[in-house]
Amino acid sequence: MKDVQKFAGLDVSKDTIAVAIADPGRGEPRFHGTIQNKPEDIRKLMKKLGNPDNLLQKYK
Repeated sequence: MKDVQKFAGLDVSKDTIAVAIADPGRGEPRFHGTIQNKPEDIRKLMKKLGNPDNLLQKYK
């Protein structure tokens, strides 16, 4: 299985989160959309970005 890496940029406000996705390398990030700043909506986003074959990792 090949590892797939994606980077998610989150612009967080009290009510919403704007999401951008970038692939490794120097390509431009893509605007993914805006979600509500609620735990369930964040879970749905993580499921949509990942798939059963990929692991999402948290980087600090």
